[in-house]
Amino acid sequence: MSELSMAAALVAVHRRRPPRVELAVTLELANDGPGPRWLLLPDTLATPPREPADQVVTLAGWLLGEYRTIPLLRATADHGWYAVLVPPRSGLTVVGLPLGWWGALPNAVTVTALSVTDLLVGGAPVLAALGLPGPTTADRAGNAEVLTDPGAVVGAVAGAPAEPLGVSWGRAQPLTARLALGTTG
Repeated sequence: MSELSMAAALVAVHRRRPPRVELAVTLELANDGPGPRWLLLPDTLATPPREPADQVVTLAGWLLGEYRTIPLLRATADHGWYAVLVPPRSGLTVVGLPLGWWGALPNAVTVTALSVTDLLVGGAPVLAALGLPGPTTADRAGNAEVLTDPGAVVGAVAGAPAEPLGVSWGRAQPLTARLALGTTG
């Protein structure tokens, strides 16, 4: 059983150019373990779920929360993903995380993620590579709407489609949460 738990709730549905839909989702995360855990979550939901790419074109980082202490990363790739760092023995909330969906919306979907340790880019710890601080419990909640502001990016590393960045992680454990989609429209 994973030390990290996840619950997901729909905040809003934004219709984009058909057939794309963007789902604004709130994530409730809790880490009962003695060490920090990363949640790796696909940026686009799919059935069946896709594994997060370990070769990415870019990796960008934001700091969420009033004190800007919650690291949120976005990996751009064919199977792009978000990563949120959850400190040990704590919980946090990420509000309004945009997740893509293609096609007609079902009544509910299963959100599949990975709980991982030791997130690395190019063999180096990702926080150091992006110049982000280590885990802290100063903030318990953060709004992901900062993702729409290019000036809010705190750190980024870039590869290229022909020479992507290698990303790796340790001890991956799957997590799932049921996301009801019929409640907001």
